Amino acid sequence: MSDASFVVGVHGRAAIHYRDLSLDLETHTFLLCDEAEEEIRYAKGGKVLLASCNDSIVEHVLSYFNDLDVEVGWRRPEGPTNHGNVDWGGRQQRVDADIATGALVDAILLSMCDVVVCGSSNVMLYAAALRPTMRIRVARHLALVFGC
Repeated sequence: MSDASFVVGVHGRAAIHYRDLSLDLETHTFLLCDEAEEEIRYAKGGKVLLASCNDSIVEHVLSYFNDLDVEVGWRRPEGPTNHGNVDWGGRQQRVDADIATGALVDAILLSMCDVVVCGSSNVMLYAAALRPTMRIRVARHLALVFGC
């Protein structure tokens, strides 16, 4: 991503407190992508950095931006696949052997972006502490969710 003129971070999370929205995971992800697309629409050479450990979110984001010919980078977590933990029942999520290290790496990477599209998250709080001048865009569909 270092050669990109503009990088939009997307914190692709399917947090339990987002479930109250009555949205399926694909719709939730595409709404995040819509807002990221708004940010890069006029940024020639703009790219997307995705921070997510949810395999379904990764697939949806790659599909969305592939159709727009926008490059997406992400850190693929290693580790076992969990089913149906706190993420909207039955979704696949990979959890690092050391989940704290994975969250820290995501926060550091997101803090290097020009803008981040996200919802309420401790990872975003840490990213903002690392770079207080970073622009954070709380996704419209998440703006009134408890914790945002």
